[in-house]
Amino acid sequence: MKVKINNKTYTVGELKMEDYLKMEEQGISFIDAFQKRQTMIIAMAFTCVVTGLDRDDAVELLNQHVYGGGSVIDIVTACNKAIAESDFFKKMLGAKEKPEEKAEKTAEKTEKTVVEESK
Repeated sequence: MKVKINNKTYTVGELKMEDYLKMEEQGISFIDAFQKRQTMIIAMAFTCVVTGLDRDDAVELLNQHVYGGGSVIDIVTACNKAIAESDFFKKMLGAKEKPEEKAEKTAEKTEKTVVEESK
């Protein structure tokens, strides 16, 4: 997959744990940003990973991208595609379910199992 940031095209590999750690090293909680739908933080974090830049340089690159007529939404869309192709990131983003959602899913599975066993 490719993403264009500030008129330069970057190849995006499968997102892995190393990429998640890169985001954390930059002080970015990707899970929180994703849950809060903070598109600028997501775009910046993804830019850090794709370009290898640190947070401040990624912010400057995004500024240049926007001033040059680029769209942050395109970067976030590429990030979403990369996440969809990454087993690690899909699990990481799914791991932070709210306790009540997790309890509901567990209850549904239990109920379904009981119903199937009684047939």
